[in-house]
Amino acid sequence: MGKKEDFEDGELLYHTACIGEDCTSSDAMAVYKKKDGKLDAFCFSCQGYFNDSELGDAGVTLQETKVHKIKDIEVDFSSIESIKCRGWKERGITRFTSEKYGVHTELDEENNVVSRYYPVTSNGKVVGYKKRTLPKTFIGVGNTKASNELFGQSVFESGQKYLVVTTGEEDAMAFAEVLRNTSGGVEYWTPCVSITAGDGSIIKQFKANYEYLASFSKVVLAFDNDEPGQRYLEEAARILPPGKAFIAKFPRDIKDACDMLKAGKAAELKQVFWKAEPFSRVDVLHLSQMWDDFENEDSNVKIPFPGAWSGLNEMMNGGMEKGEITVLGALTSIGKSTLISNIVYNLIENTNFKVGTMYLESTKREVVRDLLSLDAGINLRTKAREGIDIEALKKRFFEGLARKNQFVYVDHQGSISTSEIFDKLNYLAKAEGCDVIVIDPIQAGVNSSDNAAIIEFMDTLLKFAKETDTAIVAVSHMKKPSEDNPHAVSEYQLMGSSSINQIAFNTILLSRDKMNPDPVKKSATKLQLVKCRRTGNTGEAGWLKYDHETTHLFATSNPYEQVVSEDEARELSKPQNVKIDF
Repeated sequence: MGKKEDFEDGELLYHTACIGEDCTSSDAMAVYKKKDGKLDAFCFSCQGYFNDSELGDAGVTLQETKVHKIKDIEVDFSSIESIKCRGWKERGITRFTSEKYGVHTELDEENNVVSRYYPVTSNGKVVGYKKRTLPKTFIGVGNTKASNELFGQSVFESGQKYLVVTTGEEDAMAFAEVLRNTSGGVEYWTPCVSITAGDGSIIKQFKANYEYLASFSKVVLAFDNDEPGQRYLEEAARILPPGKAFIAKFPRDIKDACDMLKAGKAAELKQVFWKAEPFSRVDVLHLSQMWDDFENEDSNVKIPFPGAWSGLNEMMNGGMEKGEITVLGALTSIGKSTLISNIVYNLIENTNFKVGTMYLESTKREVVRDLLSLDAGINLRTKAREGIDIEALKKRFFEGLARKNQFVYVDHQGSISTSEIFDKLNYLAKAEGCDVIVIDPIQAGVNSSDNAAIIEFMDTLLKFAKETDTAIVAVSHMKKPSEDNPHAVSEYQLMGSSSINQIAFNTILLSRDKMNPDPVKKSATKLQLVKCRRTGNTGEAGWLKYDHETTHLFATSNPYEQVVSEDEARELSKPQNVKIDF
Protein backbone atom coordinates (compact mmCIF):
# COMPACT_ATOMS: atom_id res chain seq x y z
CA MET A 1 0.00 0.00 0.00
CA GLY A 2 1.44 3.34 -1.02
CA LYS A 3 1.17 6.95 0.08
CA LYS A 4 -1.35 9.48 -1.19
CA GLU A 5 1.30 11.73 -2.71
CA ASP A 6 2.55 8.88 -4.91
CA PHE A 7 -0.73 8.61 -6.78
CA GLU A 8 -2.62 10.70 -9.27
CA ASP A 9 -6.31 10.22 -9.90
CA GLY A 10 -7.12 9.85 -13.57
CA GLU A 11 -10.21 8.63 -15.37
CA LEU A 12 -12.52 6.71 -13.00
CA LEU A 13 -13.15 3.25 -14.41
CA TYR A 14 -15.23 1.48 -11.77
CA HIS A 15 -15.59 0.53 -8.10
CA THR A 16 -14.73 -2.96 -6.93
CA ALA A 17 -13.68 -4.96 -3.86
CA CYS A 18 -10.68 -3.60 -1.98
CA ILE A 19 -7.46 -5.60 -2.32
CA GLY A 20 -6.11 -4.46 1.05
CA GLU A 21 -5.27 -7.36 3.36
CA ASP A 22 -7.40 -6.13 6.24
CA CYS A 23 -10.19 -4.43 4.30
CA THR A 24 -13.50 -6.28 3.85
CA SER A 25 -15.22 -3.77 1.59
CA SER A 26 -16.82 -5.25 -1.51
CA ASP A 27 -17.16 -2.05 -3.54
CA ALA A 28 -15.25 0.84 -1.90
CA MET A 29 -12.09 0.71 -4.05
CA ALA A 30 -12.14 3.16 -6.95
CA VAL A 31 -9.94 2.18 -9.92
CA TYR A 32 -8.49 4.98 -12.06
CA LYS A 33 -6.71 5.01 -15.41
CA LYS A 34 -3.80 7.52 -15.45
CA LYS A 35 -2.45 9.51 -18.41
CA ASP A 36 0.30 6.94 -19.04
CA GLY A 37 -2.25 4.13 -19.30
CA LYS A 38 -1.36 2.57 -15.94
CA LEU A 39 -3.82 2.06 -13.11
CA ASP A 40 -4.01 3.20 -9.54
CA ALA A 41 -6.76 2.94 -6.96
CA PHE A 42 -8.09 4.44 -3.73
CA CYS A 43 -10.27 2.67 -1.17
CA PHE A 44 -12.76 4.98 0.51
CA SER A 45 -13.24 2.45 3.28
CA CYS A 46 -9.66 1.74 4.50
CA GLN A 47 -8.13 4.89 2.88
CA GLY A 48 -5.56 2.71 1.11
CA TYR A 49 -3.79 3.68 -2.12
CA PHE A 50 -2.61 1.02 -4.58
CA ASN A 51 -0.31 1.29 -7.61
CA ASP A 52 -0.40 -0.47 -10.98
CA SER A 53 1.83 -3.34 -9.87
CA GLU A 54 -0.22 -4.05 -6.73
CA LEU A 55 -3.43 -4.00 -8.74
CA GLY A 56 -1.95 -6.31 -11.36
CA ASP A 57 -0.89 -8.82 -8.69
CA ALA A 58 -4.49 -8.91 -7.47
CA GLY A 59 -5.91 -9.38 -10.96
CA VAL A 60 -7.36 -5.86 -11.27
CA THR A 61 -7.06 -4.66 -14.87
CA LEU A 62 -9.18 -2.42 -17.12
CA GLN A 63 -12.87 -1.65 -16.83
CA GLU A 64 -14.18 -4.77 -18.49
CA THR A 65 -12.25 -7.02 -16.10
CA LYS A 66 -13.55 -6.52 -12.61
CA VAL A 67 -12.04 -8.71 -9.94
CA HIS A 68 -13.59 -9.67 -6.61
CA LYS A 69 -11.18 -11.42 -4.31
CA ILE A 70 -12.08 -14.00 -1.72
CA LYS A 71 -9.16 -13.79 0.71
CA ASP A 72 -7.88 -15.69 3.71
CA ILE A 73 -10.64 -18.28 3.94
CA GLU A 74 -10.70 -22.05 3.98
CA VAL A 75 -11.95 -23.17 0.60
CA ASP A 76 -13.37 -26.58 -0.26
CA PHE A 77 -12.79 -27.12 -3.98
CA SER A 78 -14.88 -30.31 -4.15
CA SER A 79 -18.00 -28.44 -5.28
CA ILE A 80 -16.05 -26.86 -8.15
CA GLU A 81 -14.31 -30.08 -9.12
CA SER A 82 -17.63 -31.91 -9.22
CA ILE A 83 -18.57 -29.73 -12.20
CA LYS A 84 -17.75 -31.44 -15.49
CA CYS A 85 -14.90 -30.40 -17.75
CA ARG A 86 -16.70 -29.35 -20.91
CA GLY A 87 -15.76 -27.65 -24.12
CA TRP A 88 -16.84 -24.16 -25.15
CA LYS A 89 -18.33 -24.42 -28.63
CA GLU A 90 -18.60 -20.67 -29.18
CA ARG A 91 -14.86 -20.36 -28.53
CA GLY A 92 -13.81 -23.42 -30.49
CA ILE A 93 -12.49 -25.17 -27.35
CA THR A 94 -13.13 -28.93 -27.19
CA ARG A 95 -13.81 -31.08 -24.14
CA PHE A 96 -10.42 -32.77 -24.60
CA THR A 97 -8.58 -29.48 -24.12
CA SER A 98 -10.69 -28.48 -21.11
CA GLU A 99 -9.98 -31.86 -19.53
CA LYS A 100 -6.27 -31.46 -20.24
CA TYR A 101 -6.16 -28.17 -18.34
CA GLY A 102 -8.70 -29.16 -15.68
CA VAL A 103 -11.11 -26.34 -16.59
CA HIS A 104 -14.63 -26.89 -15.24
CA THR A 105 -17.62 -25.42 -17.09
CA GLU A 106 -20.95 -24.54 -15.50
CA LEU A 107 -24.05 -24.57 -17.76
CA ASP A 108 -27.51 -23.09 -17.36
CA GLU A 109 -30.75 -25.02 -17.94
CA GLU A 110 -30.46 -24.40 -21.68
CA ASN A 111 -26.89 -25.75 -21.77
CA ASN A 112 -25.36 -22.34 -22.27
CA VAL A 113 -22.00 -21.62 -20.64
CA VAL A 114 -22.48 -19.33 -17.64
CA SER A 115 -19.10 -19.69 -15.90
CA ARG A 116 -15.67 -21.33 -16.28
CA TYR A 117 -13.27 -22.33 -13.48
CA TYR A 118 -9.55 -22.13 -14.28
CA PRO A 119 -7.25 -23.91 -11.78
CA VAL A 120 -4.43 -21.98 -10.09
CA THR A 121 -1.51 -24.17 -9.01
CA SER A 122 1.54 -24.00 -6.80
CA ASN A 123 4.16 -26.77 -6.84
CA GLY A 124 1.85 -28.71 -9.13
CA LYS A 125 -1.13 -28.68 -6.73
CA VAL A 126 -4.39 -26.75 -7.10
CA VAL A 127 -4.50 -23.92 -4.54
CA GLY A 128 -7.30 -21.86 -6.04
CA TYR A 129 -9.62 -21.26 -8.94
CA LYS A 130 -10.18 -18.23 -11.10
CA LYS A 131 -13.91 -18.14 -11.86
CA ARG A 132 -15.07 -16.37 -14.99
CA THR A 133 -18.73 -15.46 -15.06
CA LEU A 134 -19.93 -14.36 -18.47
CA PRO A 135 -19.40 -12.00 -20.05
CA LYS A 136 -16.16 -11.07 -18.26
CA THR A 137 -16.33 -10.86 -14.49
CA PHE A 138 -13.66 -12.70 -12.51
CA ILE A 139 -13.78 -13.99 -8.95
CA GLY A 140 -10.73 -15.44 -7.22
CA VAL A 141 -11.48 -18.50 -5.09
CA GLY A 142 -8.71 -19.56 -2.73
CA ASN A 143 -5.11 -18.55 -3.40
CA THR A 144 -4.92 -16.74 -6.76
CA LYS A 145 -1.79 -14.64 -6.17
CA ALA A 146 0.63 -13.79 -8.97
CA SER A 147 3.39 -15.67 -7.15
CA ASN A 148 1.74 -18.97 -8.16
CA GLU A 149 2.49 -21.01 -11.26
CA LEU A 150 1.37 -20.07 -14.75
CA PHE A 151 -1.94 -21.51 -15.93
CA GLY A 152 -1.09 -24.88 -17.51
CA GLN A 153 2.38 -25.10 -15.96
CA SER A 154 1.42 -28.13 -13.88
CA VAL A 155 0.13 -29.85 -17.03
CA PHE A 156 3.26 -29.62 -19.18
CA GLU A 157 6.71 -30.80 -18.15
CA SER A 158 9.60 -28.37 -18.33
CA GLY A 159 12.57 -28.69 -20.67
CA GLN A 160 10.71 -29.25 -23.95
CA LYS A 161 11.41 -27.61 -27.29
CA TYR A 162 8.47 -25.18 -27.53
CA LEU A 163 6.42 -23.14 -25.06
CA VAL A 164 3.63 -20.66 -25.83
CA VAL A 165 2.87 -17.95 -23.26
CA THR A 166 -0.33 -15.89 -23.47
CA THR A 167 -2.02 -13.33 -21.24
CA GLY A 168 -5.32 -15.19 -20.94
CA GLU A 169 -6.31 -18.76 -20.04
CA GLU A 170 -8.61 -19.23 -23.03
CA ASP A 171 -5.87 -17.95 -25.36
CA ALA A 172 -3.49 -20.61 -24.06
CA MET A 173 -6.18 -23.24 -24.61
CA ALA A 174 -6.84 -21.90 -28.13
CA PHE A 175 -3.18 -22.39 -29.09
CA ALA A 176 -3.16 -25.83 -27.47
CA GLU A 177 -6.27 -26.72 -29.46
CA VAL A 178 -4.77 -25.93 -32.87
CA LEU A 179 -1.28 -27.27 -32.11
CA ARG A 180 -2.53 -30.59 -30.71
CA ASN A 181 -2.12 -33.55 -33.02
CA THR A 182 -2.73 -37.29 -32.84
CA SER A 183 -0.49 -39.98 -34.29
CA GLY A 184 -0.97 -43.70 -33.86
CA GLY A 185 -3.66 -43.11 -31.26
CA VAL A 186 -1.28 -40.99 -29.16
CA GLU A 187 -1.98 -37.30 -28.50
CA TYR A 188 0.89 -34.85 -28.75
CA TRP A 189 0.54 -31.45 -27.07
CA THR A 190 2.59 -28.29 -27.45
CA PRO A 191 2.95 -26.71 -23.99
CA CYS A 192 0.80 -23.57 -23.82
CA VAL A 193 0.52 -21.54 -20.61
CA SER A 194 -0.91 -18.20 -19.49
CA ILE A 195 -0.53 -15.40 -16.99
CA THR A 196 -3.15 -15.85 -14.26
CA ALA A 197 -3.46 -12.51 -12.48
CA GLY A 198 -3.82 -9.82 -15.14
CA ASP A 199 -1.42 -7.90 -17.38
CA GLY A 200 0.09 -5.99 -14.46
CA SER A 201 1.40 -9.25 -12.99
CA ILE A 202 3.24 -10.40 -16.13
CA ILE A 203 6.72 -9.46 -14.96
CA LYS A 204 6.22 -10.72 -11.41
CA GLN A 205 4.90 -14.06 -12.63
CA PHE A 206 7.72 -14.38 -15.18
CA LYS A 207 10.30 -13.89 -12.44
CA ALA A 208 8.52 -16.25 -10.05
CA ASN A 209 8.57 -19.01 -12.68
CA TYR A 210 11.84 -18.17 -14.39
CA GLU A 211 13.36 -21.66 -14.15
CA TYR A 212 10.33 -23.23 -15.83
CA LEU A 213 10.25 -20.65 -18.65
CA ALA A 214 14.01 -20.76 -19.22
CA SER A 215 14.03 -24.55 -19.49
CA PHE A 216 12.37 -24.45 -22.95
CA SER A 217 14.40 -23.98 -26.11
CA LYS A 218 11.93 -21.59 -27.76
CA VAL A 219 9.43 -19.46 -25.82
CA VAL A 220 6.75 -17.87 -28.03
CA LEU A 221 5.20 -14.78 -26.42
CA ALA A 222 1.68 -14.44 -27.82
CA PHE A 223 0.40 -11.48 -25.78
CA ASP A 224 -2.88 -9.71 -26.57
CA ASN A 225 -2.66 -7.36 -29.54
CA ASP A 226 -3.74 -4.30 -27.52
CA GLU A 227 -2.08 -1.65 -25.34
CA PRO A 228 -2.25 -3.58 -22.03
CA GLY A 229 -0.96 -6.76 -23.65
CA GLN A 230 1.93 -5.08 -25.49
CA ARG A 231 2.97 -2.84 -22.60
CA TYR A 232 5.08 -5.50 -20.89
CA LEU A 233 6.08 -7.53 -23.96
CA GLU A 234 9.66 -6.32 -24.34
CA GLU A 235 10.35 -6.40 -20.61
CA ALA A 236 9.08 -9.97 -20.41
CA ALA A 237 11.20 -10.98 -23.42
CA ARG A 238 14.33 -9.52 -21.81
CA ILE A 239 13.84 -11.66 -18.70
CA LEU A 240 14.33 -14.82 -20.75
CA PRO A 241 17.84 -16.07 -21.63
CA PRO A 242 19.25 -14.64 -24.89
CA GLY A 243 17.95 -16.32 -28.01
CA LYS A 244 14.94 -18.01 -26.39
CA ALA A 245 12.24 -15.34 -26.75
CA PHE A 246 10.12 -15.25 -29.92
CA ILE A 247 7.34 -12.74 -30.61
CA ALA A 248 4.04 -13.90 -32.11
CA LYS A 249 2.22 -11.31 -34.21
CA PHE A 250 -1.53 -11.39 -34.73
CA PRO A 251 -3.23 -9.84 -37.77
CA ARG A 252 -3.92 -6.13 -37.30
CA ASP A 253 -7.67 -6.59 -36.75
CA ILE A 254 -7.28 -9.55 -34.31
CA LYS A 255 -6.84 -9.09 -30.56
CA ASP A 256 -5.85 -12.55 -29.41
CA ALA A 257 -5.80 -16.31 -30.08
CA CYS A 258 -9.40 -16.73 -28.87
CA ASP A 259 -10.69 -14.24 -31.43
CA MET A 260 -8.93 -16.12 -34.22
CA LEU A 261 -10.25 -19.52 -33.18
CA LYS A 262 -13.77 -18.11 -32.64
CA ALA A 263 -13.64 -16.68 -36.16
CA GLY A 264 -12.79 -20.11 -37.60
CA LYS A 265 -9.17 -19.19 -38.36
CA ALA A 266 -7.53 -22.24 -36.79
CA ALA A 267 -5.04 -22.67 -39.65
CA GLU A 268 -4.05 -18.98 -39.48
CA LEU A 269 -3.59 -19.24 -35.69
CA LYS A 270 -1.23 -22.16 -36.18
CA GLN A 271 0.83 -19.98 -38.55
CA VAL A 272 1.00 -17.22 -35.91
CA PHE A 273 2.90 -19.73 -33.80
CA TRP A 274 5.19 -20.99 -36.56
CA LYS A 275 5.98 -17.50 -37.87
CA ALA A 276 6.92 -16.06 -34.45
CA GLU A 277 10.02 -13.89 -34.89
CA PRO A 278 13.11 -13.91 -32.67
CA PHE A 279 13.17 -11.08 -30.17
CA SER A 280 15.85 -8.59 -31.15
CA ARG A 281 17.96 -7.12 -28.36
CA VAL A 282 19.64 -4.54 -30.58
CA ASP A 283 19.02 -1.00 -29.34
CA VAL A 284 19.68 1.82 -31.82
CA LEU A 285 20.05 5.35 -30.47
CA HIS A 286 20.73 8.75 -32.02
CA LEU A 287 23.47 10.84 -30.44
CA SER A 288 20.92 13.25 -28.92
CA GLN A 289 19.39 10.32 -26.98
CA MET A 290 22.70 9.48 -25.29
CA TRP A 291 23.17 12.70 -23.26
CA ASP A 292 21.41 11.51 -20.10
CA ASP A 293 23.83 8.60 -19.67
CA PHE A 294 26.77 11.01 -19.88
CA GLU A 295 25.20 13.60 -17.56
CA ASN A 296 24.38 11.00 -14.90
CA GLU A 297 27.76 9.22 -15.03
CA ASP A 298 28.92 10.55 -11.65
CA SER A 299 25.65 9.54 -10.01
CA ASN A 300 26.13 5.85 -10.82
CA VAL A 301 25.90 3.83 -7.62
CA LYS A 302 29.25 2.47 -6.53
CA ILE A 303 29.68 -0.96 -5.00
CA PRO A 304 32.49 -0.60 -2.48
CA PHE A 305 35.10 -3.02 -1.31
CA PRO A 306 35.49 -3.34 2.51
CA GLY A 307 36.72 -0.27 4.32
CA ALA A 308 40.17 -1.80 4.80
CA TRP A 309 40.51 -1.70 1.01
CA SER A 310 40.23 2.09 1.02
CA GLY A 311 43.15 2.56 -1.36
CA LEU A 312 41.42 0.38 -3.93
CA ASN A 313 38.11 2.20 -3.50
CA GLU A 314 39.87 5.55 -4.07
CA MET A 315 41.67 4.36 -7.21
CA MET A 316 38.38 3.01 -8.61
CA ASN A 317 36.42 6.19 -7.77
CA GLY A 318 34.34 4.54 -5.05
CA GLY A 319 34.45 0.89 -6.04
CA MET A 320 32.85 -1.29 -8.69
CA GLU A 321 29.82 -0.40 -10.83
CA LYS A 322 26.99 -2.48 -12.22
CA GLY A 323 27.60 -3.75 -15.73
CA GLU A 324 31.30 -4.32 -15.01
CA ILE A 325 33.40 -7.46 -14.62
CA THR A 326 35.96 -7.26 -11.84
CA VAL A 327 38.58 -10.00 -11.90
CA LEU A 328 40.36 -10.95 -8.66
CA GLY A 329 43.54 -12.89 -9.43
CA ALA A 330 45.38 -14.82 -6.75
CA LEU A 331 47.77 -17.72 -6.35
CA THR A 332 46.66 -20.94 -4.72
CA SER A 333 46.49 -20.99 -0.91
CA ILE A 334 46.93 -17.27 -0.27
CA GLY A 335 43.49 -16.95 1.29
CA LYS A 336 41.12 -16.33 -1.64
CA SER A 337 38.13 -17.67 0.29
CA THR A 338 38.90 -15.25 3.15
CA LEU A 339 39.18 -12.35 0.72
CA ILE A 340 35.88 -13.23 -0.97
CA SER A 341 34.14 -13.76 2.38
CA ASN A 342 35.28 -10.31 3.52
CA ILE A 343 33.91 -8.75 0.31
CA VAL A 344 30.57 -10.56 0.55
CA TYR A 345 30.20 -9.87 4.27
CA ASN A 346 30.83 -6.16 3.73
CA LEU A 347 28.07 -6.00 1.11
CA ILE A 348 25.61 -7.83 3.38
CA GLU A 349 26.47 -5.88 6.51
CA ASN A 350 27.11 -2.38 5.18
CA THR A 351 25.09 -1.98 1.97
CA ASN A 352 21.68 -2.80 0.54
CA PHE A 353 23.06 -4.72 -2.43
CA LYS A 354 21.83 -8.29 -2.95
CA VAL A 355 24.66 -10.74 -3.55
CA GLY A 356 24.46 -13.94 -5.59
CA THR A 357 27.30 -16.46 -5.35
CA MET A 358 28.57 -19.39 -7.36
CA TYR A 359 31.18 -20.97 -5.11
CA LEU A 360 32.44 -23.82 -7.26
CA GLU A 361 35.07 -24.92 -4.75
CA SER A 362 33.28 -24.27 -1.42
CA THR A 363 30.50 -26.13 0.35
CA LYS A 364 27.44 -24.66 2.09
CA ARG A 365 29.02 -25.51 5.44
CA GLU A 366 32.19 -23.60 4.58
CA VAL A 367 30.28 -20.56 3.33
CA VAL A 368 28.15 -20.31 6.50
CA ARG A 369 31.23 -20.89 8.68
CA ASP A 370 33.23 -18.10 7.03
CA LEU A 371 30.43 -15.51 7.03
CA LEU A 372 29.44 -16.31 10.60
CA SER A 373 33.07 -16.08 11.70
CA LEU A 374 33.20 -12.53 10.38
CA ASP A 375 29.86 -11.63 11.92
CA ALA A 376 30.60 -13.05 15.37
CA GLY A 377 34.31 -12.14 15.37
CA ILE A 378 35.25 -15.77 16.11
CA ASN A 379 37.43 -17.94 13.91
CA LEU A 380 35.15 -20.95 13.54
CA ARG A 381 37.80 -22.68 11.45
CA THR A 382 40.04 -23.10 14.48
CA LYS A 383 37.61 -22.75 17.40
CA ALA A 384 36.64 -26.07 18.99
CA ARG A 385 32.90 -26.78 18.81
CA GLU A 386 32.67 -27.64 22.50
CA GLY A 387 33.79 -24.11 23.32
CA ILE A 388 30.98 -22.47 21.32
CA ASP A 389 27.45 -21.64 22.41
CA ILE A 390 25.74 -23.08 19.31
CA GLU A 391 22.26 -21.84 20.27
CA ALA A 392 23.54 -18.27 20.71
CA LEU A 393 25.36 -18.55 17.39
CA LYS A 394 22.23 -19.90 15.68
CA LYS A 395 20.16 -17.02 17.07
CA ARG A 396 22.74 -14.50 15.84
CA PHE A 397 22.74 -16.12 12.39
CA PHE A 398 18.96 -16.14 11.86
CA GLU A 399 18.38 -12.72 13.40
CA GLY A 400 21.26 -11.13 11.52
CA LEU A 401 22.84 -12.49 8.35
CA ALA A 402 19.97 -14.76 7.28
CA ARG A 403 17.23 -12.26 8.15
CA LYS A 404 18.57 -9.64 5.73
CA ASN A 405 17.82 -11.86 2.73
CA GLN A 406 20.71 -10.30 0.81
CA PHE A 407 22.64 -13.47 0.07
CA VAL A 408 21.82 -16.18 -2.49
CA TYR A 409 23.94 -19.31 -2.90
CA VAL A 410 23.98 -21.60 -5.94
CA ASP A 411 24.28 -25.12 -4.59
CA HIS A 412 26.98 -26.55 -6.84
CA GLN A 413 30.58 -27.67 -6.46
CA GLY A 414 33.11 -28.81 -9.00
CA SER A 415 33.26 -28.36 -12.75
CA ILE A 416 30.16 -27.13 -14.53
CA SER A 417 29.31 -26.52 -18.18
CA THR A 418 29.25 -23.00 -19.58
CA SER A 419 25.55 -23.25 -20.45
CA GLU A 420 24.73 -24.33 -16.88
CA ILE A 421 26.71 -21.39 -15.52
CA PHE A 422 24.75 -18.87 -17.56
CA ASP A 423 21.43 -20.52 -16.75
CA LYS A 424 22.26 -20.08 -13.07
CA LEU A 425 23.56 -16.54 -13.60
CA ASN A 426 20.31 -15.60 -15.36
CA TYR A 427 18.33 -16.99 -12.47
CA LEU A 428 20.38 -15.04 -9.88
CA ALA A 429 20.04 -11.76 -11.78
CA LYS A 430 16.52 -11.97 -13.13
CA ALA A 431 14.61 -14.16 -10.71
CA GLU A 432 16.45 -13.30 -7.48
CA GLY A 433 17.28 -9.69 -8.40
CA CYS A 434 20.96 -9.88 -7.40
CA ASP A 435 23.02 -6.70 -7.86
CA VAL A 436 26.40 -8.42 -7.47
CA ILE A 437 27.32 -11.96 -8.50
CA VAL A 438 30.52 -13.70 -7.37
CA ILE A 439 31.95 -16.56 -9.45
CA ASP A 440 34.73 -18.47 -7.68
CA PRO A 441 36.67 -19.59 -9.70
CA ILE A 442 35.92 -18.99 -13.36
CA GLN A 443 38.30 -21.80 -14.31
CA ALA A 444 35.75 -24.30 -13.00
CA GLY A 445 33.45 -23.30 -15.85
CA VAL A 446 35.88 -22.94 -18.73
CA ASN A 447 39.09 -24.66 -19.79
CA SER A 448 41.89 -22.18 -19.02
CA SER A 449 44.08 -23.76 -21.71
CA ASP A 450 41.51 -23.19 -24.44
CA ASN A 451 41.93 -19.54 -25.40
CA ALA A 452 38.97 -19.54 -27.82
CA ALA A 453 36.68 -20.94 -25.12
CA ILE A 454 37.86 -18.30 -22.63
CA ILE A 455 37.26 -15.49 -25.13
CA GLU A 456 33.72 -16.75 -25.78
CA PHE A 457 33.05 -17.19 -22.05
CA MET A 458 34.30 -13.72 -21.07
CA ASP A 459 32.53 -12.06 -23.99
CA THR A 460 29.24 -13.73 -23.02
CA LEU A 461 29.83 -12.81 -19.38
CA LEU A 462 30.34 -9.15 -20.30
CA LYS A 463 27.15 -9.10 -22.39
CA PHE A 464 25.32 -10.68 -19.46
CA ALA A 465 26.65 -8.06 -17.01
CA LYS A 466 25.58 -5.21 -19.31
CA GLU A 467 22.20 -6.70 -20.18
CA THR A 468 21.21 -7.44 -16.58
CA ASP A 469 22.96 -4.40 -15.05
CA THR A 470 24.85 -6.70 -12.69
CA ALA A 471 28.31 -6.32 -11.17
CA ILE A 472 30.34 -9.51 -11.70
CA VAL A 473 33.22 -10.45 -9.39
CA ALA A 474 35.16 -13.27 -11.03
CA VAL A 475 37.92 -15.01 -9.10
CA SER A 476 40.74 -16.35 -11.26
CA HIS A 477 43.60 -18.70 -10.47
CA MET A 478 47.12 -17.49 -11.26
CA LYS A 479 50.31 -19.18 -12.35
CA LYS A 480 53.31 -19.08 -10.00
CA PRO A 481 55.58 -16.05 -10.50
CA SER A 482 58.80 -16.70 -12.38
CA GLU A 483 60.81 -14.74 -9.83
CA ASP A 484 61.57 -15.67 -6.26
CA ASN A 485 59.59 -12.61 -5.10
CA PRO A 486 56.00 -13.84 -4.47
CA HIS A 487 54.73 -10.26 -4.87
CA ALA A 488 56.16 -9.96 -8.38
CA VAL A 489 52.84 -10.79 -10.01
CA SER A 490 51.25 -9.45 -13.17
CA GLU A 491 48.08 -9.86 -15.22
CA TYR A 492 50.01 -12.18 -17.55
CA GLN A 493 49.98 -14.85 -14.84
CA LEU A 494 46.17 -15.13 -14.89
CA MET A 495 45.21 -18.51 -16.31
CA GLY A 496 43.92 -17.47 -19.71
CA SER A 497 45.37 -14.01 -19.10
CA SER A 498 45.13 -12.45 -22.55
CA SER A 499 41.39 -12.98 -22.72
CA ILE A 500 40.42 -12.53 -19.08
CA ASN A 501 42.30 -9.28 -18.61
CA GLN A 502 41.34 -7.94 -22.02
CA ILE A 503 37.58 -8.16 -21.42
CA ALA A 504 37.58 -7.37 -17.67
CA PHE A 505 36.75 -3.81 -16.64
CA ASN A 506 38.84 -4.06 -13.49
CA THR A 507 41.68 -6.46 -12.71
CA ILE A 508 42.97 -6.75 -9.15
CA LEU A 509 45.86 -9.01 -8.19
CA LEU A 510 46.46 -10.29 -4.68
CA SER A 511 49.71 -11.76 -3.43
CA ARG A 512 51.11 -13.03 -0.13
CA ASP A 513 54.48 -14.44 0.93
CA LYS A 514 52.97 -17.40 2.73
CA MET A 515 56.33 -19.07 3.42
CA ASN A 516 58.07 -16.03 4.92
CA PRO A 517 59.41 -16.79 8.45
CA ASP A 518 58.49 -13.24 9.52
CA PRO A 519 54.86 -13.53 10.82
CA VAL A 520 54.11 -9.90 9.85
CA LYS A 521 55.22 -10.39 6.26
CA LYS A 522 53.65 -13.84 6.14
CA SER A 523 50.18 -12.49 7.01
CA ALA A 524 50.32 -9.41 4.75
CA THR A 525 48.39 -9.45 1.44
CA LYS A 526 49.31 -6.96 -1.27
CA LEU A 527 46.62 -5.40 -3.45
CA GLN A 528 47.51 -4.28 -6.97
CA LEU A 529 45.14 -2.62 -9.40
CA VAL A 530 46.52 -3.48 -12.83
CA LYS A 531 43.47 -2.36 -14.84
CA CYS A 532 40.57 0.02 -14.26
CA ARG A 533 38.90 0.92 -17.52
CA ARG A 534 36.75 3.61 -15.93
CA THR A 535 39.47 5.66 -14.14
CA GLY A 536 42.67 4.48 -15.82
CA ASN A 537 44.38 4.25 -12.40
CA THR A 538 46.85 1.42 -11.82
CA GLY A 539 49.46 0.49 -9.23
CA GLU A 540 49.75 -0.60 -5.61
CA ALA A 541 46.39 -0.23 -3.86
CA GLY A 542 47.34 -1.10 -0.28
CA TRP A 543 48.16 -3.96 2.07
CA LEU A 544 45.86 -6.12 4.19
CA LYS A 545 46.56 -7.89 7.48
CA TYR A 546 44.72 -11.05 8.40
CA ASP A 547 43.45 -11.30 11.98
CA HIS A 548 43.43 -15.00 12.92
CA GLU A 549 41.09 -14.39 15.86
CA THR A 550 38.28 -12.67 13.95
CA THR A 551 39.10 -13.66 10.31
CA HIS A 552 38.76 -9.96 9.37
CA LEU A 553 41.19 -8.28 6.99
CA PHE A 554 42.50 -4.92 8.22
CA ALA A 555 44.51 -2.25 6.49
CA THR A 556 48.21 -2.25 7.26
CA SER A 557 51.37 -0.62 5.96
CA ASN A 558 53.91 -2.18 3.61
CA PRO A 559 55.82 -4.58 5.90
CA TYR A 560 58.84 -4.44 3.59
CA GLU A 561 59.32 -0.67 3.91
CA GLN A 562 59.04 0.08 7.62
CA VAL A 563 58.79 -1.49 11.02
CA VAL A 564 55.44 -0.95 12.64
CA SER A 565 55.29 -0.40 16.39
CA GLU A 566 52.92 -2.36 18.56
CA ASP A 567 50.78 0.76 19.17
CA GLU A 568 50.59 1.45 15.43
CA ALA A 569 49.74 -2.16 14.75
CA ARG A 570 46.85 -2.06 17.23
CA GLU A 571 45.55 1.13 15.61
CA LEU A 572 45.82 -0.36 12.12
CA SER A 573 44.00 -3.47 13.28
CA LYS A 574 40.79 -1.60 14.14
CA PRO A 575 37.87 -2.42 11.77
CA GLN A 576 37.33 0.13 9.02
CA ASN A 577 33.88 -0.41 7.57
CA VAL A 578 32.23 1.60 4.83
CA LYS A 579 28.56 2.34 5.54
CA ILE A 580 26.35 3.08 2.54
CA ASP A 581 23.06 4.90 2.98
CA PHE A 582 20.38 4.86 0.34
